Amino acid sequence: MKNELDKRPFLLFWFLLSLIGPLMVYSSSYIYAKETFDSSTYFLVRHLIHLGAGVILFAAASRIPFGLWMKISPALL
Repeated sequence: MKNELDKRPFLLFWFLLSLIGPLMVYSSSYIYAKETFDSSTYFLVRHLIHLGAGVILFAAASRIPFGLWMKISPALL
């Protein structure tokens, strides 16, 4: 049970950043996107697609045992 409690601050922080990030992207780029790409949500949609891909890759990477990461880390660097 203690292990699950340790994850909560990290997950809460990640969740808040995942909400604030798209808001910042949209609020800072909607005029430029509307003028350039004729869609005010162009950069927002791209950001959400990349955020979704990152979540999927994070979930996949978290399933790999730590020992395997240690073995392949020299090749990744």
